Order: sequence, then C-alpha cells, then structure tokens
Amino acid sequence: MIYPRVSLYALMLAAAGIPLYIHLPRFASVQLGIGLGTVGTVLLAIRLIDLVQDPAIGWVIDRWPRAQSFFALSAAAGLAIGFPILFNLQPGSGVVAQLVGTLVLLFSAYSLGMILL
Repeated sequence: MIYPRVSLYALMLAAAGIPLYIHLPRFASVQLGIGLGTVGTVLLAIRLIDLVQDPAIGWVIDRWPRAQSFFALSAAAGLAIGFPILFNLQPGSGVVAQLVGTLVLLFSAYSLGMILL
C-alpha cells in the first residue's frame, strides 16, 4: 500500500539532514567566520542535547497519541522557520549563540519528525 503523506513527510526529513551536515560547516566557517572546531563542538553539544531530549519527545508522543498531527505540523514548522534563520545569520558578536539557538530549534524539530515517522 502506498502512503503519499508519509512519503512526502519522509522526503522533507531526508532533505533536512543534508544542509545541516554538508553545507553548514562551510557556511559557518566562510560566511560567519566561525572556526570549524567551534562548529564541530556546537554540533556535538546539540547531539548531546538530543541524547536527553529524544526519549522525552518519545514519551510525550506516546502520552498524547491523538496529537500526532499537531506534533507533525510542529516539526514541519520548526524546520520551515529554522532553516531561513540559520542561513541568514550574519557574522558578528553573538553569532555562535544565535547558531546554537537556531540549531536547537532545527534539531528538535528534526528529532520530533523522525520519532513520529
């Protein structure tokens, strides 16, 4: 049986991973002036947040199964809002903090979507 909504949702999530791991390091180093070591550290820290956050997201989804559509829309909205913010960041003071905040939003939305899928 074919599930076009699920397929489109999976496509959205698959497309979200590419910019984060392929394009972000170069963008952050060239456009924002952030060292690759700092970008790697930020990505590692975000993954450590996911270590705690992912089981909590799973618990929430299991606790409120009727809200799956809301959670799916929230994940899509988080990605739709986060990517333009991420790739429109400007170099300057505080850019690393802005990067961290934006990546927390993006990775949280991505995790929510993947756990739902």
